[in-house]
Amino acid sequence: MRMTLKSSLKLRLQPGLTSSFFPKRPQSSSLMIRFGVLALVASLQACATLLPDVQTGDQKSGQPSKIVPSIDLTNAKWQKFSASQPNDNPLRIAIVAKDTVVGATRIAIKAPANFALPTHWFTVQGSYTVLKGTFVFDGVDSQGHLSRTRYYPGDFATLPANYILRMSTEGTEDAILYLTLYGDWAPQLQPNPWNKPALRGQR
Repeated sequence: MRMTLKSSLKLRLQPGLTSSFFPKRPQSSSLMIRFGVLALVASLQACATLLPDVQTGDQKSGQPSKIVPSIDLTNAKWQKFSASQPNDNPLRIAIVAKDTVVGATRIAIKAPANFALPTHWFTVQGSYTVLKGTFVFDGVDSQGHLSRTRYYPGDFATLPANYILRMSTEGTEDAILYLTLYGDWAPQLQPNPWNKPALRGQR
């Protein structure tokens, strides 16, 4: 019995013999292989066509979406940036909250589109977050190095003490900056800061 089974398996596995395990269909197999290669080439060409479009789309995409803090400004009491500011100048600030525990003051600064704020600085540290619009910061640090950065809604940055700021807005809508100062609202201004044109590119 063992010999018969062994011989039968050997016959079925010998090359060149017809077997129910490995039926010989050379023509159909060849056609299947050809169709498979053609399908693979076609799919690779389609991928090569779509890939540049996807990469270009990623490069052209706008600013990545960030979480914008929800600050209730419905009942905000807007006031002038400083006491010497002319009444017809539209720049406004609002004291949102004061934290007596950590000694922090939170302020919202609202400016129209394409507007240049007066050069100023703070003697205390702080941080700021853009709530709306686009802010452009042209700053000078304590070593005299110039810096220029654009900030969009949700962008956050720390503010060192005595960091000189030249801020402006870009775009077509009002811009709002949420500022936290570890001290009181007391911006330091250059002499006669309101005598210069308020629109960007005119000062």
